[in-house]
Amino acid sequence: MIMRAVDLFCGAGGMSAGLMDAGIEVVTALDHWDVAVNTYNRNIGEHAEPCDLSVVEAASTRVGASAPDIIVAGPPCQDFSTAGKRVEGRQANLTVAFAEIVATCGPDFFLMENVPQVRRSRAYRMLRNILSEYQIAETCLDASLCGVPQVRKRFFAFGSRWGQAVADRWVSHVVRPQTAHRLTVKEVSVW
Repeated sequence: MIMRAVDLFCGAGGMSAGLMDAGIEVVTALDHWDVAVNTYNRNIGEHAEPCDLSVVEAASTRVGASAPDIIVAGPPCQDFSTAGKRVEGRQANLTVAFAEIVATCGPDFFLMENVPQVRRSRAYRMLRNILSEYQIAETCLDASLCGVPQVRKRFFAFGSRWGQAVADRWVSHVVRPQTAHRLTVKEVSVW
């Protein structure tokens, strides 16, 4: 059985590309920004659509219609990032909207990616409270040790309705592929 995924805040499709490489079928991708939706559709597949994910009821209806096994998201990180002002506002509320969509649709799993600082945020505490029926495993990865030519720390939270052992196993499988060698832009340059 192939796992079905919905990608929220899909952007240009990086998370979807990784899911598809792992054999997961991404059936729907949603983003509020038309430029991202158009880029996604050109590069990943014609299943991205514009959607204001802050309107939880309407977004939940669209997500639920896809009957996903897993909902993934990379909500905006500007309110948490060390590069930003670190004042939780409208962007941070989209992390809570993601949690509400997951709670409404009730998939077996969810996956959220963001900056490591999100762990200390009010929005993430609210997410954990809203999704309390899920067992959650967390990890931080350096993208340059995972085949991405960019030194960039990323936080991942994986939630499972199938118990903590399943969530922990996911984290152990994700952490294992890291290498000791940092990939650089020069190594992947096509010029």
